[in-house]
Amino acid sequence: MHYPIEILPQPHFIVPFPFKELVSLFGDYLLCYRIEGTIKENLEESEFHGKRKLKKSCFKHIPHMSMNLHGGNFLPSYVKYVQHSPASNDWDGTSLISLDDYLDFVDEKEYATPIFYRASTICQDNIQTLIVVQDKKGYDSIAEAFKDSPLPPYEKGKGIFIPTDIRINHVPTNLNYWHVQMEVYPPMSQKELGNDKASWRKRIFDQIRDSILCYHYYEMPPMKYQIPNSMYIKDAI
Repeated sequence: MHYPIEILPQPHFIVPFPFKELVSLFGDYLLCYRIEGTIKENLEESEFHGKRKLKKSCFKHIPHMSMNLHGGNFLPSYVKYVQHSPASNDWDGTSLISLDDYLDFVDEKEYATPIFYRASTICQDNIQTLIVVQDKKGYDSIAEAFKDSPLPPYEKGKGIFIPTDIRINHVPTNLNYWHVQMEVYPPMSQKELGNDKASWRKRIFDQIRDSILCYHYYEMPPMKYQIPNSMYIKDAI
């Protein structure tokens, strides 16, 4: 296996990656995501506004959806490499990584296709999801997670709109500095909205998948840019 050593994290790399500086420099940036199989195999038959949507099965890990920052050392062809623990564990930000220690924890997919998203499409605030409240227990669960977002009084069977924000966070792994995660948060909260199997949480994640991820993808990078070394290498000239 010829794993790309250029994407390994290095002690002199900056963590977390300064996304705000990247946006100020280029106006936007791209995220690269892996789907298994060919693009044709993963498209719905019907079209929506002249575009075929990706199948829902392409997105199995929402929240914490793993993606890669495009424009640096990570090339789209590298999506074929799939890491497993401990290779996929979070890098501590300082250790010098030896590839030989982790090669037994990497698979190479025979058929993997990169697709792309504009960060400005993914990173949205105040995404509204309509949720029908079925019981007081479910309502209280929502209210606890969204303490800073006032809800209307409980009423069984009533639909309420729940706002969420989507963020991209830099989470370098032991074998990939360019790894990022799509994470979902209640507004004004620093506590990520996890998936505890509650139906209302699933409804939020399904909304994000169906309205954003399945439709607003690109088969080829829609913009060209190159991340400067100074943005991720400490004291780079």
